[in-house]
Amino acid sequence: MYVIKDWHGSHTDVSQYFIARWAQLCDSSESITRRSRTTNGYILLDEIYHACQLAQRRRQNTRRLKAVLTEAADDRIRTSVPNDPVLRVGFPTLIDSVKRWSELDLEPAGVERIRRESLTAVATLEGEYRARLQTELLALDLRGERFDTLATRIEEILGALLPQLLYEGHSLAFLQLPARQLWKRNLDDETIPHVLKFVSDEHRTYACFLPTGGDEPLKAQLRATDESLTANDFFEPPDDLKGWSFEVAGRDPYTALRESVTTASRRARVTAADVGDDLLVPVWKGTYYKTSQGKFVAYDLDEHRDPVIPGGRADTLRTTLEKVGESLESLSDEALDDLEEPLHFYNLARSVTSLENSYTLLWTALESLTGLRGDKADIVAVQDVLGSALSLGAVGRRVVSTVSRIRSTGKLRGWRYLGPSSSEYEPAGLVDWIVWMVDASTKDSPNDPYEVLNEDPLLCRQWREINEGWAMLGDLRTVCADSERATRYHLDRIYLHRNLVIHSGTFGHPAGNLWVHFEWYVGKLLALAVIMSRRPLATGGDLRDQVAGTLIGQAEATLEYLKRHQQDPITHERLHLSGLTRFPAVCF
Repeated sequence: MYVIKDWHGSHTDVSQYFIARWAQLCDSSESITRRSRTTNGYILLDEIYHACQLAQRRRQNTRRLKAVLTEAADDRIRTSVPNDPVLRVGFPTLIDSVKRWSELDLEPAGVERIRRESLTAVATLEGEYRARLQTELLALDLRGERFDTLATRIEEILGALLPQLLYEGHSLAFLQLPARQLWKRNLDDETIPHVLKFVSDEHRTYACFLPTGGDEPLKAQLRATDESLTANDFFEPPDDLKGWSFEVAGRDPYTALRESVTTASRRARVTAADVGDDLLVPVWKGTYYKTSQGKFVAYDLDEHRDPVIPGGRADTLRTTLEKVGESLESLSDEALDDLEEPLHFYNLARSVTSLENSYTLLWTALESLTGLRGDKADIVAVQDVLGSALSLGAVGRRVVSTVSRIRSTGKLRGWRYLGPSSSEYEPAGLVDWIVWMVDASTKDSPNDPYEVLNEDPLLCRQWREINEGWAMLGDLRTVCADSERATRYHLDRIYLHRNLVIHSGTFGHPAGNLWVHFEWYVGKLLALAVIMSRRPLATGGDLRDQVAGTLIGQAEATLEYLKRHQQDPITHERLHLSGLTRFPAVCF
């Protein structure tokens, strides 16, 4: 979690919020709830077009088209076409079109009509969509005094812009950099233009240097040459100044390196015998690129993680188990019999070089992990289990992410301790934190957390969203229901791109951002299976069926309880009875 302490004195609450929120959205170590989304109005329109093409090739894919049309027209979710900040203001007729498409009969003639009209819509927005978002960004008054109004506007713009940048091929690793520079710079009219310098809409060529070089087959495919440099060629020189020099091209240096090196490794494995599995290790660990200042800087993938490069990929399974005091080492033989296949494919997905292969392996892991399938379609069975699991953690994820930021920021700024002393990673402790977060009785008193949290605009606003927005159990039910709906849509999108890989051989930039969320889904479900294997049901049976049954049953019971008591205030007792904190593993 990236936390800023020593801001330049010229910054305002609004500029601090803008910079810190940009950093949070791009931070791969941040809670999944607080990170960048994967879609916006433009992306949905593009996906509708591709879904039409799939449906025309294979009639079975009509369901994928229906799913993306339903999502695009659903005004209950923030990322839908009706709620898109660009389309709502500048292209309302496209919103009407999407609503009309969602009601069409998806017979061949209807699919063709949607394909033509969606292609026209995408062509209309090509380039213009991002340009309008950037214009809105440049118009922001970072010195303005109406904080809530401006923060809401920042959320709208960044909520659409960052998914667009990732969709176009920028990397999360590189998008972290502008915010990490701005907090120490003077706030002036160049603050936002400085951010936009990092997100060119053109492909650029970057000179790279790899100290000591690597394997010859890779050298040939990269068209690398031997070169000796001097210490003055670097901001911080490596120990070895002899190595390979080569060029890569892409939207930014991280995307350029990933794409060029991945392509080179494929060709090296095809054209040369006995290429080792560690072919790319030196590249990920030691490559430098030349900046606009004319000097080389290390990619430093440990500090600025590109989550889709093998060395930077998350391990949600092990991270989750560690936080709740569990591990894989003590997995019983019986549990291993049920989980060996999904564990194998999950680990393989994290290690293979090709993101396409990783994506399909993750889907294989997810399918082999999903229980209670019956005669359901694969995607429906997956949606039932994961939608249930993640809806149970929706409230907890918002709370735990805020608690984590309170702890990190408080330690950095020397605040007095805030909140209960219990652990947010245990069911009872999480209940304590939820109750503390929603407590409005301390307002304007010496114990009011606002008086401390107000020093950090981002943290304070995210705490206020909970403190001022949740009072009754019905408020929590809305959060859970929205999470389940969004998860089902998201899984449909993941499945759409899986089908594009398998049936069309296409795999574009958008799936890179989806991969980050996809790995998190699979890692969380695997972690739940490992945890439940310690306490198998007395009825016995396949562990995967036990996991699915427990999650689906608890989600139904929780939503029903919250609905029956929707007018009741949030209390310790009611939270315990609701089952919302039964599975802390999905609450962070």
